[in-house]
Amino acid sequence: MFAIFSIISETSPPIHWWVVDYKYFGDIMFELLLLALGVAFYVAWSMGSNSEMMATTVGSGIFSIRRAVMVSAIFTFIGALTLGRGVMETIGKGIIHEETLIQFYIAPVIIGAVVGLWLMISTWRRIPISTTHSIVGAILGFGLAQSLQMNWTTVSKVILSAIFSPIVAIVLAILFYHFLVKKYLQKLTGVWERERREVFFGFMQVIGASLVALSFGANDVSKAVGILVPYFENSNLILLQLLGAAGMSLGVLMWSYRVLRTVGKDLVELIPSRGFIIEISTAISVLFFTFMSMPVSTSHTLVGATVGTGIAYGVRKVRMEVVKSILFNWVVTIPFTMLLAAILTKILI
Repeated sequence: MFAIFSIISETSPPIHWWVVDYKYFGDIMFELLLLALGVAFYVAWSMGSNSEMMATTVGSGIFSIRRAVMVSAIFTFIGALTLGRGVMETIGKGIIHEETLIQFYIAPVIIGAVVGLWLMISTWRRIPISTTHSIVGAILGFGLAQSLQMNWTTVSKVILSAIFSPIVAIVLAILFYHFLVKKYLQKLTGVWERERREVFFGFMQVIGASLVALSFGANDVSKAVGILVPYFENSNLILLQLLGAAGMSLGVLMWSYRVLRTVGKDLVELIPSRGFIIEISTAISVLFFTFMSMPVSTSHTLVGATVGTGIAYGVRKVRMEVVKSILFNWVVTIPFTMLLAAILTKILI
């Protein structure tokens, strides 16, 4: 197969392949393309493994971890496959100019390997991290190591989105608390009324958590396969989405239970009504930035909504030692991935 590919690439005029644009991949080894796709799949798997999208349903007792993992995998797949293209193009074309990036065929391998490694380390430690910070740090490290021209306007927008997305989620959670809990739920005084309320919100929480998983797939698939966008025809980007969706869903099924415990059980005490506030705040925030084609961290946003809910109910309900551990990982993510990507770039190029 490799021999046939070599003969075609040497003798054929420039044409468009079924999957890959000939002018980008026609003069390099087919093995490198397979390696880049393999790394992208691994990154998608690692992201799914670090997913805590159904954590609130576990924390409030609505779902077992097993059921939460299964539902999350389904909606993550749907979101990645149907809504992920805009943010993919921002990652693939917006930070380093497309014409510059395609000169380095090994770039997706280096960037993907760095992101996947950091995700794996963090998941093993049961700490949710920002995949947005990871991919941006890796791209910046690669670009700076090669002295490439960067689109700093897009970089600034991505960083601002990463900062403001959890803040938006915190504000939304507090607003939902005041308009939903204080204006209505606290007026229910009877034991039966309160139990019926929580049963209702248990149902609503399943819907909210599904929306969070959908938004996770839609926004985060870009961090796995977005760097490959410049090398593919626009008409075939659906294949990248499919690759990312499959990898993320598999990661959710296999390993996400570790992070589910940290966010769902360790961060704040949850009941269904609080879980619903967290989920709807997260989903609205992430989908808002997704429709703006801006990559944000769903885990970043979910933790922000969880902290916002804890603040609304009383700061003492938030386990600050867990928050500090998560924040520390977020702070070190960009410098760590930048440095690692720069070192690998200097070694391999």
